[in-house]
Amino acid sequence: MRWQDFNRDESTFESPTWHVEALKHTEGMVREGKAKFVNWETAKKNLRQQLLRHSPKK
Repeated sequence: MRWQDFNRDESTFESPTWHVEALKHTEGMVREGKAKFVNWETAKKNLRQQLLRHSPKK
């Protein structure tokens, strides 16, 4: 995806189906009080750990 894609009018941008479904799922989790939130630094740390666990071993 290029910068121009991010910079265009959002009213003409169509999200992929998988993203719409992911947002609906998240909204449901929030409504049901089951969503968990962390700050950005913690989220980055968690993502890095997941990537390391799932990356091929050398």
